[in-house]
Amino acid sequence: MSEDKQLTWPQYIDKVSGRFNEIASNGKHVTWAEESMFAVQSLQKNPKLAGCIPLTVQNAVINVAAVGLTLNPALGYAYLVPEAAKQLDGQWRDECMLRVSYKGLVKIATDSGSIMLCKAEIVKEKDEFLYTGAFSLPEHKMNPFSDRGKTVGVYCAAKTHQGDWIIDVMGLDDIAKIKEKAKTKTVWTEWEDEMIKKAIIKRASKQWPKTDRDDRLDKAIAVVNEYEGSGELVPTSPELAVCTSETKEYFDQMITKSDALGMFVLQCTLSEQSDNAFTTLYHSFEKGQKGKYQRIVDDLLKHGFSLVTDIREALKDAIDRGDEMGVKELIEDLTADALNIVKRDLSSEYLQQLP
Repeated sequence: MSEDKQLTWPQYIDKVSGRFNEIASNGKHVTWAEESMFAVQSLQKNPKLAGCIPLTVQNAVINVAAVGLTLNPALGYAYLVPEAAKQLDGQWRDECMLRVSYKGLVKIATDSGSIMLCKAEIVKEKDEFLYTGAFSLPEHKMNPFSDRGKTVGVYCAAKTHQGDWIIDVMGLDDIAKIKEKAKTKTVWTEWEDEMIKKAIIKRASKQWPKTDRDDRLDKAIAVVNEYEGSGELVPTSPELAVCTSETKEYFDQMITKSDALGMFVLQCTLSEQSDNAFTTLYHSFEKGQKGKYQRIVDDLLKHGFSLVTDIREALKDAIDRGDEMGVKELIEDLTADALNIVKRDLSSEYLQQLP
């Protein structure tokens, strides 16, 4: 159940081949043979990336399938990068994230048929810039080979298939707010222009014509917001892998301890955060062991549901009898999350009498 430190990176990556192919088969934008090769090559070339928590690397590879952007470094659409160090087993380890570039977002948008083309440009203080409206190209004159000064804004120009232009502009104040809310400042320090362009494209995409293939762009933006942060709430795609190494460790502990109540509460809690967080854990077992442990999890969930139902009924009975001590005994050993699950189907008359 614990991480096998003898496994090679190709073996770690291969563990999620089934989940990758299951997701990738929906759009057929990426293939396992190519992306697993690119992932392993990235790990071999980058010692810091190779030091990341394996589960986070596996999650990032799964997200490649969800957004359908290749890791081919020659195209520059998406990358595996180490970020956000966390403590695991007494040591500080980096997490791996899938970083989608602004070029990747544009690629998805044009693939979807939403727009014909798109360009994001940084505006510097020495440039000549004239905004001419939301539906006409701005006038932007600059000398790309000179010192253009500091960044003062950014704009995005997208052309629809009907030949119309859709323009969005963002000033320095808005850029600063987005940067301040970022989960990681390192990438902003190293790749500020890239991050600024990505920010304007994310916002501008809300104005673009919608198609029946827009879900892929939504998934890509969800990946960006999950790892990099956002000033807005964006629904997380149910196909994205979002469980952390700590969650995986706790999940394994529930199996080892045969803790049915803990397993059921974990499933309910994760389901509130993401439609697929628990499913990611459910499919995280090694080949040859998956069926065995999934049956164990299924049994724990059934037993856990029964326990919650029994506790809820016992609480109602104790309250009806006015047995305050009985009520306290029933809830004193419950975690906060477990108590919240038990409370869900209690009417207000019972909830008001709980301590």
